[in-house]
Amino acid sequence: MPEPLIVTDIGRQRILEAIAADKKLLVTKIVFSSTFAAITPARTALTQPEEEFEVVAVSVKAKERLYIEALPIPSRRYPVHEAGIFLEDGTLLSIVGGPEPILFAITDQKLPISFETTIKGMADGVIQIVDSEARLNLSVAEEFAQIIKLFTDYQVVAESTERELRQMIEALVARVKILEAKVGGE
Repeated sequence: MPEPLIVTDIGRQRILEAIAADKKLLVTKIVFSSTFAAITPARTALTQPEEEFEVVAVSVKAKERLYIEALPIPSRRYPVHEAGIFLEDGTLLSIVGGPEPILFAITDQKLPISFETTIKGMADGVIQIVDSEARLNLSVAEEFAQIIKLFTDYQVVAESTERELRQMIEALVARVKILEAKVGGE
């Protein structure tokens, strides 16, 4: 199980500086790392950065609750052991990870992800709100991830038996029905 998302010391420092200067901070990217080191507030970088992805939405749900969304499309396949959230100036704001992969990057597959964290002492308006048409819905992000997992679990090859293909299609249909129910209820 991944360790909880934590705010770094340098990230907290940037927030305090922005509050003092009456400036806004812009969260711009999420970076994946294929290796893991202890997740502590003292971290300033990821262990082994692999790829970076643009943040598509940032919102503040309550005074100190920050919500960040991205739609990464990895260029290759690898286990993601750490994910870092970075500010426009390159500061590592927060990090999550664990010794076991927190997710798997899959070549050319959209991977909807969302992070939510509490930042104690964050003043209203210090984080710039970002919204785009690509905005995600947390209730369906898990279903998208499960559908992608089905495709990777059942590698469809010429040798696949009819039974294997039927099992994959049944599992896929079940996940799509769950997704449709969630989207229809919104």
